[in-house]
Amino acid sequence: MSIYKYEILSGIPPEEIEAYFKGISRDSLPHNTFHGEGWTVELERLSPNKHRIIIIPSTRITFTGDETICTKLIYTYRKKFMRGGG
Repeated sequence: MSIYKYEILSGIPPEEIEAYFKGISRDSLPHNTFHGEGWTVELERLSPNKHRIIIIPSTRITFTGDETICTKLIYTYRKKFMRGGG
């Protein structure tokens, strides 16, 4: 059985991402690692992206575990943080 792995580079403030995964995880470990039933999420804060005067946070989110569970988790994560602009 292979382990499913998927990465997202996110521009959402990392504090919001951390709070979300703390709220849904079974437990969390140091270095921003969160565990649930059949999944693990690791957060890595990256250097922010700077576009003139706008600074956009950057976080690498790595999902690993059962593919079906991770796919659902990714969907709910994206839905939770769906933002519009305009």
